[in-house]
Amino acid sequence: MFNNRIERKKSNIRRNFIKQLGLSLLEDHLRKRKDNPHVPRDIRKRIHQILDEEVPGPPQKQPKKSQRCSFCPRNKDRKTLNGCFKCNVAICKEHANSMCPNCTDLDNE
Repeated sequence: MFNNRIERKKSNIRRNFIKQLGLSLLEDHLRKRKDNPHVPRDIRKRIHQILDEEVPGPPQKQPKKSQRCSFCPRNKDRKTLNGCFKCNVAICKEHANSMCPNCTDLDNE
């Protein structure tokens, strides 16, 4: 009985050491990926949680200039000044609900 508890304690210490080692080896890679805008938002949010950092807010608004709607087919070539207030993606009035469909999906989860 007594010997069994010692073995469990050793395995827990080893497990914690291996977990910390793995996280420390990944830390540089995670720091590079958290700032990459091409990484999906939910993954970047999870990286910030793993690194115990505050999740940044939405990107700063750029001065308005005419852009093509991100959700219309390219052959329609709809230009718009409107954008999603969360991720600042260009959206035409047909697709606008004040947020783009991707952000509304994230809010529903």
